[in-house]
Amino acid sequence: MHLREFGAPTNLGESRSIIIKLSLAVPKEAEEQRRAIRELGKQSGSLSLEKRQAKFEDFKTRLSQWSEKWSPLVRALVMPDASTPEQVGQALDALERVFLHLKDAHSLQHRVKGLVTTLRTLRAERLS
Repeated sequence: MHLREFGAPTNLGESRSIIIKLSLAVPKEAEEQRRAIRELGKQSGSLSLEKRQAKFEDFKTRLSQWSEKWSPLVRALVMPDASTPEQVGQALDALERVFLHLKDAHSLQHRVKGLVTTLRTLRAERLS
């Protein structure tokens, strides 16, 4: 009776066979769609894996190039090649402070030499 409202045949035997065919076809079609979706998922997963692998290789190459430039500079500071930029920065800050102290010491040493020269001159003048 309800099938008649949707334009289905009114013959009950015919209706049952249509319903049985539909009930068999719908799950089959749904399973085919699920299988297609799984296959697409696998393909997209392998593509993203390939993309990730390519990015990894690119990063690895760039890191190697950076390391080739970094290592000689770090060795010049008598630091291990594995030193981080932060560690190198701290070492450079310490070196800068040391060089400032050396500059101050050199300036003071020059002043002391001048004082010694002046004292010697004054002593020589007194003794003469």
